[in-house]
Amino acid sequence: MRGQLLAECRAAADDPRVRLAARQLGELGRAHDDLITDLRLGRRRLPPFQTPAGPAGMA
Repeated sequence: MRGQLLAECRAAADDPRVRLAARQLGELGRAHDDLITDLRLGRRRLPPFQTPAGPAGMA
């Protein structure tokens, strides 16, 4: 979202805010890839999905 806002305000590519947003987006992408790899290899797991219970599906 922050990257989009910076693009809309036409911030220069050398603006420190743009550089920080780009670096953080790259880190987020790598972390997501690492999570997917760990899930596939069984090193991590996601919590089991739980269906809401109670009246009208309320938890």
